[in-house]
Amino acid sequence: MSPKLKVCSLTGDLVCHIATDDDWSVLNVKVAIEKAIDFPKNRQRLLVGGSLLRDQEELVSAIARCLPDHLPDAADNNDAIEVILIRLTPLKKEWIDRVKKDGLELRNAPDSPRCDPIVTLAAVEQNGLALACAHRDMQADFHTVLAAVRQNGLALMHAATNLRADEDIVMAAIQQNPLALKCATSCIQANPPKHPKVAAPAAQHQDAFSEVRSAVQRPAQAHLSTSPVTSCSAPPVKNTTSRQETIRYVESRLPGKRRSFESVAKGVLKAVRGA
Repeated sequence: MSPKLKVCSLTGDLVCHIATDDDWSVLNVKVAIEKAIDFPKNRQRLLVGGSLLRDQEELVSAIARCLPDHLPDAADNNDAIEVILIRLTPLKKEWIDRVKKDGLELRNAPDSPRCDPIVTLAAVEQNGLALACAHRDMQADFHTVLAAVRQNGLALMHAATNLRADEDIVMAAIQQNPLALKCATSCIQANPPKHPKVAAPAAQHQDAFSEVRSAVQRPAQAHLSTSPVTSCSAPPVKNTTSRQETIRYVESRLPGKRRSFESVAKGVLKAVRGA
């Protein structure tokens, strides 16, 4: 059944009722509101259950996403779904358009857009690190921070302290980038949320270290064998390997990881020297 909508302002005042069709998108709702109250659709933002509706979403799917437990009865006007209409000022609309192209543009915004949850949300959805440019209140807002860390896990470093200790926020950040655990509070780092991706980097580093260790400890005669080396595809590291060569070797075994492998290399050198 097609949902019926009760459109209200932020203060709770009734704006209008909208009867929808099954194939409507959120944009169709905005067009209907524009006809009802003569307010431009491109300056409307609609919220259901505290979540923002996106123009291209199917209305039924958007409502199911925002209110998963709600089953409206289309025959009952009292059971109409409440939609909050936010009317954007020209200034706010301008900044939403700007941060959608480059989230870091938020740093150039005046205080009013930087304090606005709609503008900030648009910025962090484009670039999670734009959270650093947001107002302090937005850095302490759960939904804004969650959107930021889902886009870039390292945005966690710019969240308020209480959210860097929130397991749901930290989990979302780690799922996007496992290194985000370093941005959480010390309590969370000591007892990280249980998720396969949290343990994966440590396991990968251990595997690489073991592989390097076995290579450097292998007798020299083994390196002259014509048989392929199945456990290590990189060239073997001999006991005379220099420190820089070892570091490069370790980095080659762990591509794309932005972290220092100095400690791993030192461990390999100790193995070489029999320390």
